[in-house]
Amino acid sequence: MTTVVLGSGPKAAWARAVLGRLSIGGSDIRAVEGGFSRASLDDVASSPVDALVLVDQVVDVGALAKPSEKVLCDLVRPNAMQFAFAREVAARARCTIQLAPGAPVEEWATALADLTGTSPDAVREHMSGFPGPTTASLNGLPEGPVANVVRGYLAPLSAACATAAPLSLNWQRELFLDGDAPGTMLPAAPEVGGRPRILAYGPYLPLPVGRWSATVYLGFSNEIGRLPFIFEVDAGGSVARGFFEVERGGLFSLSLDFEVAQPLHLVECRLISQDSAIEGQFSLIEVQLDLQPGEAPAGYRAP
Repeated sequence: MTTVVLGSGPKAAWARAVLGRLSIGGSDIRAVEGGFSRASLDDVASSPVDALVLVDQVVDVGALAKPSEKVLCDLVRPNAMQFAFAREVAARARCTIQLAPGAPVEEWATALADLTGTSPDAVREHMSGFPGPTTASLNGLPEGPVANVVRGYLAPLSAACATAAPLSLNWQRELFLDGDAPGTMLPAAPEVGGRPRILAYGPYLPLPVGRWSATVYLGFSNEIGRLPFIFEVDAGGSVARGFFEVERGGLFSLSLDFEVAQPLHLVECRLISQDSAIEGQFSLIEVQLDLQPGEAPAGYRAP
């Protein structure tokens, strides 16, 4: 039996030690504490995974709350890669259990006993070294773009490997980059005027494998004239592309379907103006992302 323990810190080390003591001879306990890359995923998936144990899969609020010169998409990417990695391993595992932060010790004992075919009493014999609950709270984040991105993207993504519920994510404007100033956050109301060009791009973040529907919400100022645009999603295979034309100011939306076929691929969206413009401003408000039915991990079972 091969069990992958995904997590770092004292609680993950404790879980690995308890599983090693309780498992029958010949069991393979593998630890994944970092390096959430395609190569690492291929290594984990090179042999059948009987069970995935998720330990404290939570948003790193401390890192996000610190002042940083990084653009927001770069700041949230490490957590996003961790959660997307967990989702892909869960899709390959025969079963997945989540040892949730803040959960009572009894829940952890029951889950590990169920996984190893032993009794909760047998697990309780090892509880003396239990590091204690982890507090998972967004209280350390002030209201604003970071907290909104956590709620709309990171938090639901972190839960995606431990539930078969529909998955909806949200990429807000602050995650995207400015086509006129590459590498900087997209302003609230950039100029459209000028030559045809890429106006906005990014955020180079992962999405779970599957078929997705994306809806981009845009605003245009009253000065805008008739102008054609392209919105496209590059998910690693063919580029999904939608065309639309703006004739006056207002709010607009465009939906298109695309497929993520490569695990942990960093997805890029692009908003492109197709003709020159004299004046006008635009706002990329958000991109709503919905995983189409039938793409949930197959092996999940609740502890």
